[in-house]
Amino acid sequence: MEQDWRGKSEEEQEAALAEFMEGEYRTSFVWEQAPPMRMFVHRLKEDEFQCSFSFHHAIMDGWSEASLITELVQEYEGGLAGESLAVRRLGVSYRDYIALERGAMASQERIAFWKQLLEGHRATPVPLRDWRGEEKTAGESGGLLMRVIALQEETQEQLQHLAREMGVSLKTVLLAAHMKALQVVSGQSDVTTGVAHNGRPEVEGGEQILGLFLNTVPFRLKLESGSWRQLIRETLAAEQRIVPHRRYPMVDLREQMGGEALFNTTFNYVHFHVYKERDGQDGQTLFAGRSEYTRTSLDFLVNFEVSPDTGKLRGTVHLTPAS
Repeated sequence: MEQDWRGKSEEEQEAALAEFMEGEYRTSFVWEQAPPMRMFVHRLKEDEFQCSFSFHHAIMDGWSEASLITELVQEYEGGLAGESLAVRRLGVSYRDYIALERGAMASQERIAFWKQLLEGHRATPVPLRDWRGEEKTAGESGGLLMRVIALQEETQEQLQHLAREMGVSLKTVLLAAHMKALQVVSGQSDVTTGVAHNGRPEVEGGEQILGLFLNTVPFRLKLESGSWRQLIRETLAAEQRIVPHRRYPMVDLREQMGGEALFNTTFNYVHFHVYKERDGQDGQTLFAGRSEYTRTSLDFLVNFEVSPDTGKLRGTVHLTPAS
């Protein structure tokens, strides 16, 4: 859908865009009407437009979104230059991922791993104050509360230095800190959170398929007294043990474990560096800024994202208050 806003002032365009995005947030998808995705173009100036996407998470994950947008921009600019549309045929498809997932479900080794990991397990309670009405609430829409985790540049540099020194990823360092925080607020040393894993086929072209390849699985760690470095090493070891079993679907795993919730919090880390394949080429900017509305069924989500534009690390905490 296209709308022409060139006759509006910048203030009127900003107000119209905010109203449009709030309306999209409140407009649900109807499963009987395909596809669960909407695309809009708002013309702002003769040489500037706003492109917006609304979609259900069931059809696309964050990496797919970044890949789709990057490819669309590349094809658009190629079209302006008179180039023909290049349709790429990959040697892998979404059905290959489904086959991997079904293989995991049929594997006795996979379910045995999860049952052993979760033996005697109880979801870690996280007592939280209701943020509603507090001045420090960073954002609120549709009942979802969000706070930004402010990280100074010096802090990020120190975290990255520690990760390089220990030979681990920045994600592992942040996950270790997340587990320690859960131990502190829950008062328990046996801590479990959910961690989002990428299950894409690990073959050539696997990173280019569009779809939902995420599976959030339990991550359990028993925190004993020790140093931060020891905690990071234990976190890495636990991550490595889970990787071969990460494709066992969470819904089926929960049923296997009796149907009770396996975790009350979720940790996620993303770095959509695919945007850098286009951003800044020919002196042009792909994203001067990005606004986003997210609706989630998770009660408590901690998310860290490395900006593809600046490389800065940004953390957010999302809370769905009890009704």
